[in-house]
Order: sequence, then structure tokens, then C-alpha cells
Amino acid sequence: MTEQNTNSFISDVQREYDRIDRQWMLLHYRTIIGTILLSMAVELSLGFFFFGMEKSIAISFEMYVQKFILRPLLYNIVWLGITIAARHVRGISVRTRAYVFSIALVGVCFVLYSAHYIFFISLVFFAPVLLSAFYGEYTLTGTVGFISLLAKLVSDFFVFWDATRELPFESGYTLMRIVVSTLILIGFYAVSMIIISFQKKKNNAVIQIQQKRIQMHQELITDPLTGIHNRRALRNMLETIESPARDTCFFAMLDLDSFKHLNDTYGHAKGDECLQKFGGILKRHSGRDVASFRLGGDEFCVLFRNKTRNEVIEICEAIRHEYASENFGEGISGLTISVGISQYKGGMFPEDMMQSADKALYRAKKQKGVISF
Repeated sequence: MTEQNTNSFISDVQREYDRIDRQWMLLHYRTIIGTILLSMAVELSLGFFFFGMEKSIAISFEMYVQKFILRPLLYNIVWLGITIAARHVRGISVRTRAYVFSIALVGVCFVLYSAHYIFFISLVFFAPVLLSAFYGEYTLTGTVGFISLLAKLVSDFFVFWDATRELPFESGYTLMRIVVSTLILIGFYAVSMIIISFQKKKNNAVIQIQQKRIQMHQELITDPLTGIHNRRALRNMLETIESPARDTCFFAMLDLDSFKHLNDTYGHAKGDECLQKFGGILKRHSGRDVASFRLGGDEFCVLFRNKTRNEVIEICEAIRHEYASENFGEGISGLTISVGISQYKGGMFPEDMMQSADKALYRAKKQKGVISF
């Protein structure tokens, strides 16, 4: 039960992480579109401002439109198309989309930086690294960081959007600017990786603490000998069936016949083995709508939900048959159990249902090895 609940918790955590990743990915997607639209709006505003207010401009309006609006827009349309395709094409995993979106944003930043080649604009390469770091994957952030750095250096040394731009090695100031901005980008990348590392440690610590809580809770409601639920778990379960609107419930009380004689004759070790094997039988028949409990000693009970009367009898018969067929060694075989069953009805208290099952068990014990309602 502990491992099952722990695995369920881990699955729930992973689903929640995936849900948050999808929300972040939508923001990632909108950031790419927003960056393209914002850069276009800024270029248009600057163009109208300079050509409307200034008397002497070194570049014509037509050249300005071609260089800073049309050409960047053409390249950005390519990145936008890749982004939209990754967003809407079915069958692409979340991880693949994260890579495509991150690299597309690097491409948009590359276009913006190459078009203007201003020192502070190199900071736009922080954006792809920062957005990819949220996913908490070293490989993704490392890849995006490397591509961002490579894109910046390619722009610095090989892309000359403006033909009049100085070559990097012709000006000490230009070369120093490249080195400083590159080191800043590397430093930001390193910090992002450190943040991912500590974020992973924090998440793992929270998961481990929650797993320990689940384990402790399971230990509180699990019988240590048989591995099935104990009396505390039964009380918790009975609280959920008090409403008249609940589904049909049956309650079975099971008692191992002649268990005291077996204990006295073959010893408590053999008695414990008998209890453990019977607990294993109950676990095999337990599931979503069938919960098994050990009340204490050789007394057990089973709570059935969404089962018909015939299905309940069939399961109890199977349990009885398996226990009788079990070989405990030393000539011990053909052991029997007595079963008393009651049905929960609207308006009943759980104690009434248990008392009714106990009376049915008392009747069954008179004959031994039978099922009584």
C-alpha cells in the first residue's frame, strides 16, 4: 500500500508539473510574438520620430524602412512560422516544444541585436536563457545558453547589417564591448544553471518530505503483520459511507475457524504465518471498490462498494476457497473461515452495519466454514 500511494503521489506531482509547464509554454509562445510586435512598434515609432522631428538624417526613410523594418520582419516571420507550427502541430511533446520555442526566441533576439548592434541590446539574449530555465532541465538551458552565446558571437564577428560598422578588430572599444557583453551573458547563464540546481534540490526535498508523510500515514493505518488496513483505517473509511446518497455498500466480517487451537498446537509462529497468508489472500481480492481490514487477532473484515449481493458472495466464496486450499505444511490444510455479511442502508450508522455483520458471523460460526447474511 505504501509503494502504491507513493507512486500515485509522484504521478500527481508530475502531472501538476506538466500542467504548469504548459502554462509557462503559453507565456513562452506569447513572449516570442510579443517581442516581434514590440520591436516592430519601436522601429516604426523611432522612424516617425526621427524623420518627423530631425532635419538632417544620415539615412533615407526608404532605407530605414528596408533596413530596420522590412528585413527584420522578414526574418522574424520565419521564426514566427516555426513557433506557430510547433504550437499547433499535434504529436509534438512538451519538451520538444520547449526547445523549439527557446531556439526561436534566440533567433528573434539575434535579428534584433544584429539590426542595431548596441551594447545594451545584447542583454536580450538573457530572455531565452531565463525562459528555458523555468523548465528545470540542465540540457535545455545549456543548449539554449550555448546557442544564445553562439548567435551573439556570430552577430559580433560575421553579421554586418550596417555596412559602415567597424570591424571588431579595428577598434579596441568595439572588441572590449564584445568581450564584456559576452562575459556578462556567460555569467548570467552560469547563474541560471545554479538556480536550476537549487530549485531541483528544493523540489526534491519537498517530494521526499511528502513521501515520508505518506509513508508514516500508511504505517499508521496498516497492520504490520498482514500488510492490509488496520482498525484505524476502517474507522476512517466508515466515515465516508454515512451519507444516504452513497453507493451501495456491503460489509463482511471474517473469522478464522479454530485459530486458537492452531496457535496452541503448532505455536505462534505458525499462527502468524497463517495470518500473513490470509492477509495476502485478502490483498489479492482488494481493489478500488473492495477494501480489506484486520480488526485484531484472527478477525478481519471487508468493505464492498458498488457491488451487487451476488458479487459480494462470489468474492467471499473465492476467499474462503483459497484459504482452504492453502498448504501451511506439517499436515495443516483445509482450514476454514466463517463469514457474516450485512448491507448498509440509508440512515444507518456504520456501527449498526458492523453489528448486523457481527450477528451474521455469529450464526456462521455455529456451522463453521459458511457464509451468512
